Amino acid sequence: MAQLEHIEAIEKRLWSAADTLRANSNYASNEYFLPVMGLVFLRHAYSRYLAVKDAIEAGLPTRGGKTRPLTKEDFSRKSAIFLRPKAQFDTLVALPDSADRAKAIIDAMESIEADYESLSGVNKKGKVSNGNYVWISYFYSYLNEQGRAGFVMSSQASSAGRDEAKVRQKLVETGDVDVMVAIRSNFFYTRTVPCELWFLNRAKPEAHRDKVLMIDARNVYRKVTRKIYDFSPEQEQNLLAIVWLYRGETGRYLDLVASYCRRMLAEGAACFDPLVGADPRVRPEPTKGEHIGSPLRDFIGALTTLRSAVEPFIKTLGVGADPRVRPEPTKGEHIGSPLQELDDAIPLFKADVDSFRQTISEQQAAWESTGTARRAPTNGELTTKQDAEGDARSAPEGCVPGTAHINKAVDRLATLAETSRDLVKQTDLLYKLACRLIETCENECDAKGSDAWSSRDITRARKAADEARALAVEQLKQVRYFWKQALWLTERFPEAKLCDVEGLVKQVDRAEIAANDWSLTPGRYVGVAPEEEDEDFDFEEALRDIHVELEDLNAEAVQLAATIKRNFEELGI
Repeated sequence: MAQLEHIEAIEKRLWSAADTLRANSNYASNEYFLPVMGLVFLRHAYSRYLAVKDAIEAGLPTRGGKTRPLTKEDFSRKSAIFLRPKAQFDTLVALPDSADRAKAIIDAMESIEADYESLSGVNKKGKVSNGNYVWISYFYSYLNEQGRAGFVMSSQASSAGRDEAKVRQKLVETGDVDVMVAIRSNFFYTRTVPCELWFLNRAKPEAHRDKVLMIDARNVYRKVTRKIYDFSPEQEQNLLAIVWLYRGETGRYLDLVASYCRRMLAEGAACFDPLVGADPRVRPEPTKGEHIGSPLRDFIGALTTLRSAVEPFIKTLGVGADPRVRPEPTKGEHIGSPLQELDDAIPLFKADVDSFRQTISEQQAAWESTGTARRAPTNGELTTKQDAEGDARSAPEGCVPGTAHINKAVDRLATLAETSRDLVKQTDLLYKLACRLIETCENECDAKGSDAWSSRDITRARKAADEARALAVEQLKQVRYFWKQALWLTERFPEAKLCDVEGLVKQVDRAEIAANDWSLTPGRYVGVAPEEEDEDFDFEEALRDIHVELEDLNAEAVQLAATIKRNFEELGI
């Protein structure tokens, strides 16, 4: 992109300027940041001004050979700010050293305030100590009568007091603050502070003019690394679904829940045939000679291969064909228990896998036959006459038509979701039993000293089984994951209507905001979410995460120690 060609050079210049200010200024950063923010604001406003100025001038009407002067309305229609000559950045840059630059900047800000009431008091002589409000007011001033804006601000901006509260009051009283979303810390690469998403909408329906939707999403996140969090695509969609309900777009909400159910079944089928997965773009047709395996069947095959690799050595120990028949105490007596556990578990797992596949087929057929597989009904639109009659009989009073079908589908799929979780546990257990058998052979039966023990083949088979296990587990987890996304929505909004959810969302009116010092911090209104038990907590995975985190900390410690040592050496200590 052309505008990003010199971004690295610009970044270096900005950091260099910041270093110069820190090193040579007689002021602390909290004292000079506001004038700097003001200059950045003026520079950005001037760039936008120049971008639209020529087009505006070309369309100005003329009379008697005279062209009408430019007005702020001309620029508002182009989502820009009208700047008088003294507020234009080039004018400020061209000032001689003898000029009072501080006064010139203040005059520039005041001239903008005179033309734009929404900016009044925000830029004036640093009365508002929070520089975020310069930008908030700037964004708002850009909006035309149908305009919308969304931006990120630190959490401080939504609750700062005194003059900042007065600015928030003016903004809320316009009726154009639409949605506020609180986000936890560590969502940025360079900052750990929490933040809020601000959404302004000058075209809000009259019914919403006096209200603001507060969403506290601090408990909604995905851990990317030890230091970085983000939203998964599904978490983003779920938060967006709340806004859909707020705006009365019930059909979009129902479509999303239905899509999760369809995706769940598709992921279940993909446990046996990856090519039937939900997104064909990531599951291309196999090339000639390429094997596209079935995660569950491949795991069973890899486990069978590993078991077969151990078999020659087991036969040398005199363990009978039926491991439950214990021989007289011999060299191989220790192998009986792990061998028996593994050989008993494999056929049970195969039977459960077959049952899982059959259940998926049945649920897909049920989904298709009830019409739920098609797009969920939109705002009262029903798929068939049969669907309409079914919903009319079963939907609770006040429930949106179509909701009962979706809620029943989610409930019906709960058993399949739990089965997939059980298969994850069985898959991990089978691999552990196989590893335990190998360790018993090597540590208690001196397998490595036997010609019947091929360490290379067993290591290769063990690695292949572990890789197949990981693929099967990941695919199985997808089944329950998408069901849980549907459940997350239907549990909180069972009637497919916006409602207050403790710790998550609340629609707040202007009176309540005024009573809370015009705060726009969602957590102040939605309450505290009840603590939920994490049914999917994986102790071993948690230990692996701790191990990775410890390695990161050790690496940072080594790097820090080297830096300290180098600094001491440079000082001659």
